[in-house]
Amino acid sequence: MGELAALVAAMLWAYASIEFARVATRCSALVINLLKCTGGLICLTLLWWVLDDFELGVELSDREWFYLLLSAVVGLILGDTFFFLALRDLGARMTLLVSALIPPVTAVISARWIGEGLVLQEWLGLLVTGAGVCLVVGKREGERSHHLRGLLYGVLLVGTTALGNVMTKVGGERLDGLPIAVLRLSVAVFVLALAMTFLRRLPELALPWREPRVDGALIRGTFTGTVLGIWLLMYAFTASNVAVATAMAGTSPVWVLPLAFFIESDRPSARAVTGALVAMAGLAVLAFA
Repeated sequence: MGELAALVAAMLWAYASIEFARVATRCSALVINLLKCTGGLICLTLLWWVLDDFELGVELSDREWFYLLLSAVVGLILGDTFFFLALRDLGARMTLLVSALIPPVTAVISARWIGEGLVLQEWLGLLVTGAGVCLVVGKREGERSHHLRGLLYGVLLVGTTALGNVMTKVGGERLDGLPIAVLRLSVAVFVLALAMTFLRRLPELALPWREPRVDGALIRGTFTGTVLGIWLLMYAFTASNVAVATAMAGTSPVWVLPLAFFIESDRPSARAVTGALVAMAGLAVLAFA
């Protein structure tokens, strides 16, 4: 059941990316990020209260608190902002395929920072994943006009998210996944709201609710990706082998191809399909190493 939960989480994240891509064409990345984090924070906080009565279970050191809270700034605020900017310029399918580089880049940063070395099989996973992504990020005929700018946002997305992942492990290694998610989302909501206030852009938060299609996409993306996706992955980590769950959860780029085809009539090329499969094979090699 744990493996199935991780696989469903991957499908939910793929679907959420398509929904967020629709919102990204009408609202700024800051607005989407703040609303998405706020919705996720409310739901997951209620879940934490019901399941654990807001108990952390351990007492964190100052160093752990620092890196856990900083991970929210780097991974959630910067990472998610670059994610929505990439969605705007590249679309859901291309953005998720570029995101396939996040696990191997995280492994490299982890090896350099906290000494988690890579064995030969793990390096093979890095190379296979990189090769798969390279198959799908080359410019195609009819590509969006902001392709190069979108790829730059994709690179920044990969770097900040990977760095945020390692910071999360350094700061929250002794915590369960639910309090980590709530604490990181709390920081993200506070900093994003502060930034919106400073920039005098708080009125923009009303923009998604003025159009039924946009607010519906935002609600569906937040509920499926931020709430259900995280909840299912937490269950998968406790009910199955973590490496297997990681491999299953990393298949979002594969699921976004058929979803984008059926929902948006975005027909993937043979090169995109091949690249997605190769990238997922690399992630599986890395996860099972």
